[in-house]
Amino acid sequence: MKKLFGLTLGIMTALGDFVDLGQIVFTTQAGALFGYHLLWSIALGTIAIIIYMEMCGCVAVVAQEPVFAVVQHRMDKRLGLAMLITSNLLNLLTCAAELGGLAIVIHLLTGWSTSRSSLAWP
Repeated sequence: MKKLFGLTLGIMTALGDFVDLGQIVFTTQAGALFGYHLLWSIALGTIAIIIYMEMCGCVAVVAQEPVFAVVQHRMDKRLGLAMLITSNLLNLLTCAAELGGLAIVIHLLTGWSTSRSSLAWP
């Protein structure tokens, strides 16, 4: 039972990290605008994430340290800094997508206008 619980927890953690609110909202909006024409990008992104996670897992097992530490210790310091900056920018974009998705959900639920004239003082 503990192994099943651990496996279930791992799957839920992976899904929670891959499918978030911003992605659900923006994917739904893109689907409404373009239909099934962008479906290939979801399949390609899923395959790329699977391959990347498999490669990172192999590197971490062989080196017995996280991938970022491997890059930082074994490669050029500039490459480690570039990786750190890139990952922080990616985190910032993810937070922006989460906030955008939340704003769209709030707008759809409440019907509040987002025009500047409605935000001005009377």
